[in-house]
Amino acid sequence: MKVLIVSHFFHPFIGGLEEVAFQQAKNLVKMGYEVKVITSKVDNEKKLDKVHGITIYRVSASDFLYKNFDIPQPIFNILELNKILKRLVQEADIVHIHDRFYLSSFFATRVAKKFDKPIVLTIHVGFVSYENPIYRLLFQINEIFSSYVVKNASKILSVGGEVKDYIYKKFKRSSLLISNAVDTSLYNPDVENKPSSNSKDFRVLFVGRFTYKKGVDIIVDVARRLDEEVQFICCGDGPKMAEIKKTLQRENIKNVTLTGMISNKDDLKEYYISSDVLIFPSRKGEGSPLVILEALASGLPVIVSNTAHAEIINDGITGFVVENVEEIIDKILILKDNKDLLNTMSLNARRESEKYSWAKNVEKLISVYKSVVDMR
Repeated sequence: MKVLIVSHFFHPFIGGLEEVAFQQAKNLVKMGYEVKVITSKVDNEKKLDKVHGITIYRVSASDFLYKNFDIPQPIFNILELNKILKRLVQEADIVHIHDRFYLSSFFATRVAKKFDKPIVLTIHVGFVSYENPIYRLLFQINEIFSSYVVKNASKILSVGGEVKDYIYKKFKRSSLLISNAVDTSLYNPDVENKPSSNSKDFRVLFVGRFTYKKGVDIIVDVARRLDEEVQFICCGDGPKMAEIKKTLQRENIKNVTLTGMISNKDDLKEYYISSDVLIFPSRKGEGSPLVILEALASGLPVIVSNTAHAEIINDGITGFVVENVEEIIDKILILKDNKDLLNTMSLNARRESEKYSWAKNVEKLISVYKSVVDMR
C-alpha cells in the first residue's frame, strides 16, 4: 500500500505531532509500506530527502508566524504545494493528514477529494487555551476553515479522550481513539536497580514549550513556595522564556534550573533518569502528550493537571492528578518524604508505559487504512 502523509512540520522539527508522524512513518516502512511525506521547508533542509526509508518532499514555506507569534502555521508557496500534491495524491492509495488547522491539511483535502482518494485525519488537539484574547479569536476563526478538513475525512482518529469529545461536540463527527506511543527501548532505565542519588535534593522535571498553555508559569509559582531541597529542572524553550528568567532573577528563586531546548533524545533520556518525578501542569489544549509517556517509560511518576490528558495517569498509582498549585505542592512533598511510595509508583509507571508501544499504535493504524481502502 502507498501512503502519503501530510504534516505541516516534520522530522527533524521537534514537536509532539511531528514525532508521532515520524514514528508512524518509520514503522510503516518497516512493515513494507511505501511512505511519502509532504511537509514544509522553512530552513536549510533538503527539498527531497530520504530518511529511514521515508521519502520526504519539502515545499517552500515561511515560518514567520511561528518564530514571531508562536503560531505553528507555516505559510506555504501554494502553487508549489498544489503541484506536488496533485502528483503524489494520484500515486497514493491513502492520504493521511495530521491535524486540521494547517494550509497543507486544507489543500491536501481538496486534492484528495478531487481524485477520490480516501483521507485519514489524525487530530492531535481539541480546544487550545491561549492567554492572548486575539489568539483565542483567531483559533475560533481557524476552526471554521478546519471544518472543511474534518467533514471531508473518510476516517478520523483522535489521540485522546478529550480530543475525541471535543471533535464530536464541535464538528458532530465521531472518531476512533488511538493513543500516542513511546519508544520503550530508548526510555528504558533499569528502574528496579536504579541507584540512589547522592544528592539530598528531590528533583522535579518539566519538559515542554515555555508557553501559557504548558503552564510553565505555574511551575515557578510552585518553586517559590518550596525550599531548595526540591529542585526544578525545566527543559525547553519558547515565548515565555524571557519572562520566566526575569521572574527567577527578580525574586531570587534559586531552585529552578533552565536547561534550554534538549534536542538530542539521549541527552533528554539522562534528564528523565536523574529526576524523581515529572510535573505537567498544562492548561487545556493537550491531546496525548509524549512527554508523559516518556516519563512513565523512564520510571517517573507524573503529577499532571486535570486538564492535561490526565486519562493516561492512574491517580495514586502511576502519579497524581491535581487541580491547583496547593495540590501540586502537596503531592511533591508526599513523594519526597515517602521513598517507598516513590519507588512503587516508579515501577507502576514503567509497567504502564509498556501498553503504549509504537508497534501496537501502527498495527491499529494499518487496520484503519485497510478498512478505509476496502470501503472504496
